[in-house]
Amino acid sequence: MPIDLDASGVESPDQLGQQGPLPGRYHVVEKSYDESFKDSDAIVAEYEVLAGTTPGQAGKIQKEFWPVSSKSLDRLKRLAMITGRLKPGERKSLTFADGRFCHLVIEVDTDEYQGKKRNKITYMGFWACDHADVKDVPKDLDALAKWPNGGQAQQTQAPLATQPPAGQQQPPQTHPPQTPPPAGGDDWNDV
Repeated sequence: MPIDLDASGVESPDQLGQQGPLPGRYHVVEKSYDESFKDSDAIVAEYEVLAGTTPGQAGKIQKEFWPVSSKSLDRLKRLAMITGRLKPGERKSLTFADGRFCHLVIEVDTDEYQGKKRNKITYMGFWACDHADVKDVPKDLDALAKWPNGGQAQQTQAPLATQPPAGQQQPPQTHPPQTPPPAGGDDWNDV
């Protein structure tokens, strides 16, 4: 009996079996943060791709391990500041699992560790959606418009809504009450 297989959109067999997005820059929304430290010394986060530079990745989940160590504190501080959980000059205890579900832009690339290849967020490859370094990354303006303050926990530059990509209309500036996105995902931890 023949098997129907569809490899449209696949450029290499190395892409197959990937659960997260291919390398590129993506507008994402936070889905979850696991700060239980039950399987590793890291905060385990999931981000849902809404739009990006690599076509066909919307809806994919980027699972990221944010190590909690003295070497990684700058990364965690940057993430906390981008998502509005920490302000410049501020010192406080915080949790990322606070139900904010902020929007940000991430840069995903392939990394090899102990013979395993995995797509992960680059070392400092994450920005607020309105940051000048990611102004050319496609954004889901409808999703941004549905969240308080356009998905930003704190504005870092001119509001994104004033700069819609060519061919897209500016979304209405209404902000309904925040409701978290649906939970889901997998439990693999083979990093």
